[in-house]
Amino acid sequence: MLTGEMAKHRIEERIIEGASARSARGVGARRAAERRVRTRRLVGVAAALLSLPFKH
Repeated sequence: MLTGEMAKHRIEERIIEGASARSARGVGARRAAERRVRTRRLVGVAAALLSLPFKH
């Protein structure tokens, strides 16, 4: 009986660990996507500014 309860708790722990790992991957992917968007926006603004004529 005791080993059955221990196994049940271990399974529950693994399920919780898997869920937290999946959510952590989602957060990392979202942050990476935000960095890519920020970089793309910065490059776009820089390219637009370089195309404007300027006087020395």
